[in-house]
Amino acid sequence: MGASISKKNKEPTITGAGDALSVEANSPTLKGFEGQGSDDYATKNKMLALVVDDNCVIRRIHKMLLTKLGVDSLDVENGKQAVDLFLAGGKFDIVLMDREMPVMDGIEATKTLRSMGVKTKIVGVSANSEKSDIKEFMDAGIDEFLPKPMDRTKLAAIIDNINESVV
Repeated sequence: MGASISKKNKEPTITGAGDALSVEANSPTLKGFEGQGSDDYATKNKMLALVVDDNCVIRRIHKMLLTKLGVDSLDVENGKQAVDLFLAGGKFDIVLMDREMPVMDGIEATKTLRSMGVKTKIVGVSANSEKSDIKEFMDAGIDEFLPKPMDRTKLAAIIDNINESVV
């Protein structure tokens, strides 16, 4: 069962498998995970992905692909929200990071996450697949690059690789 976003009391809430993450406009926090990150969530629900994209349709498509691959996911609409989730103690097995977003783009968010010591596999995703743009994204610290539209087979191989490295 995937996660979803709803607005309750004017505050967007990301929910997944009964646990909730509260995300304010500028500063996401992890409600229900204070002091423990999301390790308990990840243990109960196998893998947890973070989808970072400013386009709500793309986020929905990526979440559906992940769900079909047996991966729970949360989503945010820019790199700053992704960084804030990690700062609040969030732990994810994989991040699907769009390259071009408002507020904080994928390159800046990836550099920030890596400078914080985040080791999570980050998969850069972009409709622009020119070699120089991919190189710039790779130099920022992504582990893999997938062009949009995302190929389910390639994503499945990445998920399998993560699962194999955990075992």
